[in-house]
Amino acid sequence: MENKEYIVKTIIHAGTKIINFVPGTKVFFHFKTTKCDPQRTIIDDSKVMGNPMELVLGKKFKLEVWEVIVQKMALNEVACFRIDKSLVTAYPFVSKTLREVGKPESKKRSHCCGVTLQNEGIGYDDLNELIKYPQDLEFTIDKYENLYKMKLVSKNVDKDGEGSVSLVPENTEDMWHAYNLISEGDFVTCSTIRKVQMESATGSSNSYRVRTTLTICVEGIDFDTQACVLRLKGRNVEENKYVKTGAYHTLDVEQNRKFTITKTKWDSISLERVDTACDPTQNADVAAVVMQEGIAHICLITSNMTIVRAKIDQVIPRKRKGNVSQHEKGLTRFYDNIMQGILRHVNFDIVKCIILASPGFVKDQFMDYMIQQAIKLDNKIILENKGKFLLVHSSSGFKHSLKEILAEPAVISRISETKASGEVKALETFYTILQTDPSRAFYGKKHIEKANGSQAIETLLISDKLFRCQDINLRKEYVELVESIKDSGGDVKIFSSLHVSGEQLDQLTGIAAILRFPMPELEDESDDESDSNEED
Repeated sequence: MENKEYIVKTIIHAGTKIINFVPGTKVFFHFKTTKCDPQRTIIDDSKVMGNPMELVLGKKFKLEVWEVIVQKMALNEVACFRIDKSLVTAYPFVSKTLREVGKPESKKRSHCCGVTLQNEGIGYDDLNELIKYPQDLEFTIDKYENLYKMKLVSKNVDKDGEGSVSLVPENTEDMWHAYNLISEGDFVTCSTIRKVQMESATGSSNSYRVRTTLTICVEGIDFDTQACVLRLKGRNVEENKYVKTGAYHTLDVEQNRKFTITKTKWDSISLERVDTACDPTQNADVAAVVMQEGIAHICLITSNMTIVRAKIDQVIPRKRKGNVSQHEKGLTRFYDNIMQGILRHVNFDIVKCIILASPGFVKDQFMDYMIQQAIKLDNKIILENKGKFLLVHSSSGFKHSLKEILAEPAVISRISETKASGEVKALETFYTILQTDPSRAFYGKKHIEKANGSQAIETLLISDKLFRCQDINLRKEYVELVESIKDSGGDVKIFSSLHVSGEQLDQLTGIAAILRFPMPELEDESDDESDSNEED
């Protein structure tokens, strides 16, 4: 299939980033099938059908060549593939199935045996002709990213909060939600690989791997944000052909694979997170590039995470008297690497704003270079999205500078539609009130509980880190506090500990509040505690 005589590719529109495919990856694309005749006869068009094609790699799809060609494409790429007739003999049957998706059984055209197929065909004249006279076909493929969120398979929770929820994570953000939903003591069921040893009659032993479904009681949770891997350690609680009850096993929760969480008590925070995770309107729509000469970080800012997608670290020669050519060449290579990183990691179909930040004029020089290169190379992706770039000042080219960048009024106004901006704005308001009217801004669990006792809390800022504590009673206290504030009409903002705003809140004990009215008595209590500590 790799022979160019069988598959000939022509790129119509370049993609935005290269994707490493693994078995189980779900690919979404629109396709148009055309004959290679002079009239360019169109056989099928998924946009006319109304739905994109959804293909799960490694599942032995009937038209194998589609799995091959989509893996040759970048994200958001549009390409035309001319395929030899020997590789598309199954297409008429695939086309028939796709045309009849959603139709009632009475309107579907079926055949029951080889004789019927030979005499009557499959119910469509153009497809019957392809079966009778095989020929080369052209597929125009428009591949795009899966914009759907966590898939809710089933939800069985009774009025007392006991029950199970089955989910299918489909991207990095979903894996973060899964990490926050699972607590120690929960029961998790999912498919896994287990190494099994078998002993033969002669006494020799052989080991092999089998895929089986296990249910464990979770004792340990590990989430690698860079590799996007969630590992759960615990004991098996259901008898299995390959694993004894009570035996330890580590489950890997993977993208595009169903898992089930069973809890003795689903609290309101967990149920709200399930609803948020399955909400298709939640997307990563802000990107940021923080840079200084020789170093840059390309970040994606979602509503829950700040993900560093690329770090560019390059030595740039210093300017020498009478000779600046080496310095300029180094800068050009540096800017080119940043530009390639943006094209590879930023999905311009989703991202609404790309922040370029630096000390001095580095950001301005890079922007000029990128536009000049885009014009020179006719890079339509950059030119069509030029208006999405926003240039702001930062103190350095490191990730921690995002805190000051996201607090800039110009940035807040541009990303006002995102959930992340609401959290950043709330934290900025808290700091402002803490300086100007300190009796209306407090942090720490003790002060927040006392303020809530007087129904004084207007806005609660709380880190999701507090809901992952191993102390079940302490977690319950935080959940009850959130529910109480909501019942009294207060606004609750749950910050992600992986977002820059959440990292900042964690430095303030992870919980803070803006009050409806001043409570100077809480300040007095703080002073009394400080005095007593000094006396001790």
